[in-house]
Formats: sequence, structure tokens, C-alpha cells
Amino acid sequence: MNVLVTGSAGFIGSVLVSQLLEQGDRVIGIDREVDQQSPERYQLDLSDHEVVSALGERLSCSVDVCIHLASENGGFLHNASSDMLPAIESAMIDGVALLCRALSCEHIIYSSSISVFEASGGFQAGRLTQRNQHSPYGRAKALGEEKIQELFSKFTIVRPTNVFGKKQIELYRSKPRGYAHVIPELLDKIESSDHLEVFGDGSQTRNFIHVSDVVSFIIGSLRHQENSWNNIRSDIQLSIDALVALLCRHRGVQKEVRYRPEYLEYEPARIALFDNSTAAGDSSWLPKVSTLLEGLSY
Repeated sequence: MNVLVTGSAGFIGSVLVSQLLEQGDRVIGIDREVDQQSPERYQLDLSDHEVVSALGERLSCSVDVCIHLASENGGFLHNASSDMLPAIESAMIDGVALLCRALSCEHIIYSSSISVFEASGGFQAGRLTQRNQHSPYGRAKALGEEKIQELFSKFTIVRPTNVFGKKQIELYRSKPRGYAHVIPELLDKIESSDHLEVFGDGSQTRNFIHVSDVVSFIIGSLRHQENSWNNIRSDIQLSIDALVALLCRHRGVQKEVRYRPEYLEYEPARIALFDNSTAAGDSSWLPKVSTLLEGLSY
């Protein structure tokens, strides 16, 4: 297949591109960062529609599917407070649509987020029924889903929980803004601070899904013909307190924990262990990474 991947140099994108190339697909990579992996790679900002249109005219090929991973994601506080996120997400999707039209691509796989349920906690399968997200990031992804449905006749929407893996930590160390996430941020504090500052009171819960499981789901969706909305998770469900304790043991240290309960106002609804079997109507997909420490090893 000819596959267009946006965000190809990112955490999920780099793992995905590697697997697509291994199975013999042609990959066209788009990213704002330098992408060393995709044989055909283009460094550009998807919200710059003039540049995107020029690239569409230059490329003389058709694309079977676009996997849109590129997003403005900067960590918990950034996602909770940056009011420009919905506008940026919208502009990027408009750019993707321009490029897909030029490349005769009708099918898009869109990386949304379980954050679209951050206010309701309903985690229902299918089309979103509420636009009540309170964080800019949640609103951006809800708006993104809406635009994808309007601009593409064939779409697969994927809503993972917190994606993690060893490469995320490596990327965070080199360029933290784009790869901020609870796990690399806590590990950074464990290694560099005499105490751990924890947003909230430690009772918050997170569900963590390994990048390899997200990628396997996306690859399994490449040939799906029906439009679908897919909530995907693992069984790795931890409170922040339990996560802190696990990471400290993993690094062989003990740290004083200082809580910041005022940040609880930004907390999303608790993740329920929703039904994974409805994902893309494919009951054969199941996450393989079952523990956090296993997933941090690769």
C-alpha cells in the first residue's frame, strides 16, 4: 500500500513507519521535525496550507490511506491551558485534507484521544454525542473528529488512552516540549530532583497502553472498509500514587512526594475499563503488553 503518515518523526509515528516499511508498504512521511526514517519524507507544518498545496502538486502519486498522527501535544499543563489547541488542530486537519485530495486519498485514520470523554466519562463506542470537553486538548480532539467526519467519506477514528514506551522517554530527553507525558516527566524528576512534585493528590487514575499495541491496532485498521470510532485501552490501570511508587522502585530510589491538589480541577473523568472488543469490530485485536515495566523496556 501507499501510506501517508503525518507526525512520522514522532513517538507513535516512528514506530509505525518502521513496521509499515518492514511489511513492504511505501511510506510518505510528513513532520515538522526532521524525519530520518521515512525514505520519502517532507518537513513542513500542515497548518501552512500554501506549502501543503505546493507539495501536493509536486508529488506524482496516489495514496491508499493517510494516517494522521500529527498533533500539538505538550503535556498535562499545556494540554489543559493552551486555548489555541482547537484552532491548531483544525488548521492541521484542513492541511491534511488538502494533501489527501491532491493524492487521491479517500481513507484517513485519525489519532484522536480518550480525552474526548474527559467530562462525561461515558466512553461510549461510536460517534461523539457531546461537545462538553473542558480542556483545550479534549476540545481540540473532539473538533478534530467532527472535521474528519465532514471532510472524509472513509475514516477510522482511534481513541487510545495514555500511550507509553521506552522511545517516548528518549524523545522527551532530547526535546521535552513535544513529548511531555506523565511517565517521562516523573522519571525526569526522580533522576534530577530531591523530591517529587505531583500534580493532584495522587488518587487520580490513568490507563496506559503501549505504543506497539496502538501501532498494531492502526496497522490492522488499514484495510477496514467501514467507518468506525474505536476506544482502545490496556489492562494497565494505575493511580498516580501507584505509578510514582512503581517508577521509584524501578529506578531504585526513594523520594519525598509533594502533592499539588489545586491541579485536581484539571483532572479528566476516571478511565473506566471499557469494552475493547468493539474496537473496529475486530475482536482479534488485544493489547499484548500487560505491565508497565515490561512496556518501559522497549
